[in-house]
Amino acid sequence: MLNALLIIFVIAKILGFITWSWWIVLSPLLIQVLIVLLSLISCIIAKFKIDKL
Repeated sequence: MLNALLIIFVIAKILGFITWSWWIVLSPLLIQVLIVLLSLISCIIAKFKIDKL
């Protein structure tokens, strides 16, 4: 879903249909990166908590 939105935003930006900042255009990608980072951090925290037990 976010990948399709990213492609649509980039094409619309390149063709001039939207005049948004590139930060907004690339926001679906940034959201995906944040989700992966949060998942990774939570897995690392869970591993340390399990190792302590």
